[in-house]
Amino acid sequence: MADGRFGRKNARGFYLYNDGKKSGVDHTVYNFIPHAYDRKPADLAEIADRYLYAFVNESALCLQENILRNPNDGDVGGVMGIGFPPNLGGPFYFADKVGLDKVVKNLHKLEEKFGERFKPAQILVDMAQTGKTFFSNK
Repeated sequence: MADGRFGRKNARGFYLYNDGKKSGVDHTVYNFIPHAYDRKPADLAEIADRYLYAFVNESALCLQENILRNPNDGDVGGVMGIGFPPNLGGPFYFADKVGLDKVVKNLHKLEEKFGERFKPAQILVDMAQTGKTFFSNK
């Protein structure tokens, strides 16, 4: 706002305007984003991991906080309601298949790189330490 970017109001914002209509991105806005030009393209595998592990972690938090009745409800809701990849079977099935110890390890790596939002849910940590799984106890 200090730069006087009010969008259509004054034809200055994130976009370039021609006769009151957007005509493209105003690339000078990147000057206001720290390190915008230093960024490297994101690795697709890392993007997928961030999505999957965040989804698994949030699902585990829902179970931990009794928002979900059981892991099966979380898997069905994840796939049918929210868009978890069906080929992975749902967030809890995926976590069991990968291994909860590996899920926790990967969440810790993501937490180091991207912050506290990837801190593993306590239920995941506890289950990994005791060797439990969501669909059968070892």
